[in-house]
Formats: sequence, C-alpha cells, structure tokens
Amino acid sequence: MFLKKILLFIFIFYAFILNAYLSTYEAANHLGEVAEVCGFCVSINYENERQGKPVILDFEKKYPEQVFSVIIYEINIKKFEKPPEEIFLNKPVCVKGLIDAIKGVPFIIVSDPQQIQIMKRYDIESDEIYAWKQSKDYHNTWFKNKDRIKLKIILNAIGYKLNIKDDTWDLETYRAVVDFQNKRKIPVDGLVKRKVLFEMENVINQSKDLNYQKKKELYYMIQSLLKRKI
Repeated sequence: MFLKKILLFIFIFYAFILNAYLSTYEAANHLGEVAEVCGFCVSINYENERQGKPVILDFEKKYPEQVFSVIIYEINIKKFEKPPEEIFLNKPVCVKGLIDAIKGVPFIIVSDPQQIQIMKRYDIESDEIYAWKQSKDYHNTWFKNKDRIKLKIILNAIGYKLNIKDDTWDLETYRAVVDFQNKRKIPVDGLVKRKVLFEMENVINQSKDLNYQKKKELYYMIQSLLKRKI
C-alpha cells in the first residue's frame, strides 16, 4: 500500500510538470491515466449513507447528469482548511489524480488537498489583470518597441496620460485602450487593431486641441502602424 502511494505521488508529480491538462469533457477518454482535469464545480453533496461517507463534487452539470466528479472521503475532509463547498462550489477547479469511472462517469479520488485547487487564473488574478496580460502578449508580438511607443504617443495626444518614453505595455496603457474602445463604441478587447487606429485618426482629425503640425505628425504615425499586419 505504501509503495502504491509513492507511485501515485510520482505519477501526479510528473503529470503536473508536463502540464497534463484535460477538460472534464475529455476525461472519459483518458480512463486509467494520471492527469490534471479542469472544469466548473456546480454541486457538492455529502453522501453519509455510503461507505466512507464521501463528499461528491459534480462538474458542469448536477447529478445525475454530471460530466465529471471528484470524490473526497470523510477521513480526508479534515485535511482541508474549510468545507469543500466553501472552497470549490461554483468555481473553476483543477484536480490531479488517477482517472477512473463509475457507470460511465469519470472521477478522481482526492486524498490530499494538494491534488485540487481553484484554477490559477481565478485564484490570483482578476479578470482585468488576465485580459491585460493577453493584451500585452498581443502587442509585444505584433508591434516592435518603437511601434508601441507610437501607440502610447497617440493615446497621450488624445487625452491619456502615459509614459511615452517607455515601450512597456503596462496596465495603464491597456486601460487607456479599453476606455477608448468603450467611448467610441468599439468591441472592447484591449487590442489595438485596424478599427481602433481608424477611430484614433477620426478623433485626432476632430480635435480642437491639436494644431495642424501635430495632427500631421500623428497621422503619419497611424499610417505607419496601419501598414502592419494587425
């Protein structure tokens, strides 16, 4: 038994290292494998009449239509700082372990709190921070350093106070783009694409605070950015 526990730990460890990620809908195709399964916990039930008095976490749909389940036996519940429903209910959850099935429904038995956790994105990041990181990746990929500076100069010219000497796509720059998209009724995603650049051009043309020379300078900046594949 001790050897089996050691082997299970090793399997779980390597599954984590390799980032073996499955959705709850994929789990049924991986029976007998040790992997990480992630999904949305929609219900938690205490089945005190069953042997071991397990707590059942159902994912995506409630029993009896659940897509995937997690089983935590009573003896292991005390290892958690709070009752499972206070930690996992109505949240995106990832669980690592051996995938088995009962009546066609895949499940993982959790014996240690280290096996199960809230999905990292939701645990440590707000939606805004997550979206900003996606925006930063996009602009770092599609824009050179000098082009990110141009974008910040344009945003600064239309009313957003940004550090135009730094090409970093920081949170304030992301917020400026989102605010601009909101005000111009453009789909909000924090990404500067062609439609955003055209709207920036319109705002600059209509501005009464910018002189002709400044408008001309900004116009050429926008044209150079429009030539890019974005």
